[in-house]
Amino acid sequence: FPLERKSWIPLTQKLLDLAGESYQKGFAGIQYLNFRSALAVMIAAYVYRDIGHKIQKDIPKAHSQRTYVTLLEKIVLAFRATSKLLWKRLTE
Repeated sequence: FPLERKSWIPLTQKLLDLAGESYQKGFAGIQYLNFRSALAVMIAAYVYRDIGHKIQKDIPKAHSQRTYVTLLEKIVLAFRATSKLLWKRLTE
């Protein structure tokens, strides 16, 4: 018997909190990857983290419809990830 959607809200919040912690740990380990791999991981992390932020803003809505990042948002996130990675590589 499926759980009622309202009961999913605390579980969803807990999973999003855990994901946030995992992103922070993952970003700390980026330095050990070559640039190309690090860039791919950074961009993916930025995109999926943004989806998580959108879900967090309205969890009940996220259970009834798809949450996504638009192409423009992906381009902006890719630029941010690239900039951050380049800055880290140049200053370390």
